[in-house]
Amino acid sequence: MLGEPTLSAQARKIFDFLVQRLGVAIPDLGQDTAGDSAALSARPKKNAKAVSEEIEQGLPQPSGGRKEHKGDHGVVVDSFEWFGYKHHLLVGVEHEVPLAWHVTDTKAGDNERVPALLEQAQANLPAGRIQALAYDRAADDEKAHDLLHGEGIKPLTQGRKMWKEELERPSPDKGGKRYPLNVLHDEAGTAYCYDTVSKPPVMRPMAYVGYEKDGETLKYRCPAKHEVWTCPSEERCNEGRELGMTVRVDPTIDLRRSPPIPRATKQFEKKCKARTAVGRVNARMKVFWDRRRQHHGGAAVSRLGGGGNGGMRGAGDVAGEDGAARGEHGRHAAGADRAGATGGERAEGAGRRSGAGGRRRRWGGRQASEGVTSAGPCAGSGGPDSS
Repeated sequence: MLGEPTLSAQARKIFDFLVQRLGVAIPDLGQDTAGDSAALSARPKKNAKAVSEEIEQGLPQPSGGRKEHKGDHGVVVDSFEWFGYKHHLLVGVEHEVPLAWHVTDTKAGDNERVPALLEQAQANLPAGRIQALAYDRAADDEKAHDLLHGEGIKPLTQGRKMWKEELERPSPDKGGKRYPLNVLHDEAGTAYCYDTVSKPPVMRPMAYVGYEKDGETLKYRCPAKHEVWTCPSEERCNEGRELGMTVRVDPTIDLRRSPPIPRATKQFEKKCKARTAVGRVNARMKVFWDRRRQHHGGAAVSRLGGGGNGGMRGAGDVAGEDGAARGEHGRHAAGADRAGATGGERAEGAGRRSGAGGRRRRWGGRQASEGVTSAGPCAGSGGPDSS
């Protein structure tokens, strides 16, 4: 019943309403976000008329999907296949609360769903709240990077391995500006300088010193000057400059290669690890709704979606944290009362057992005085059978 179009629309409205209220109440909700997709198993409907109705409504149909995990060298190290849908989710990493969700067929790429997810999340949060978006390599797409750059959101995505043979390339020029010939960059966008005096030449990563908002450039300096060590090429490169050779990279030349937070920095590594939050939210949804074992029929699940249900539950959980904290003292007191009551019951039980033992001892003494034993009244009374 919840899969009906009218009810599913109401469920999404409820989800959006809860997130909007939380966005106002929690100042940092959605500042750092993360997105990912998860497999949702299903089975096709056998009723052709029902399938055609769902297609007319614009609902996706279940299909076969495959997800591959590649290593650092672009080689597939693991894969997973399923039949059903893809559940796309965008969450706030600090509080692990869903901000937007969509259900599609298995053919929809993660990079294709970034605009729709971002639009829903931005509509649910105050303007300018989202500052960073973490995703896996599937979202390392030029269109996605252009979108995030236009919205002023820092992308935190690992770069895809697309260079087949080259290890580095000369830094690209723009507007007639030339970089030193010994400055290059790798596929991840890390800037390197070559010590050409040493034999053989030595390649070293340049020191990243920050993002210049005024010029919108990434600023790198000589690693020897920044880290205080002697480089054989210092005279040739630095030419007596106190801070050494400085290189400014314009990220708009290649947004995929030069994000505002370079991939080789500790800041990027720390923020990118926050992407695990979306995995935990997806895992909790699978527990709540038993998604890994449940096989939904047709496109009913795409109407309601798991993000709405899990999001409403997650929003309720966050909203209830304050009430839970306030009731903690009461729970402890109630626990102490229960412990005291339990101790009293145990003592009362021990008293009852002691009283029962006393009654048994008195009954045994009375039996002995009257010559009655467990064998019967004739056993010790000298009755007719005693002879």
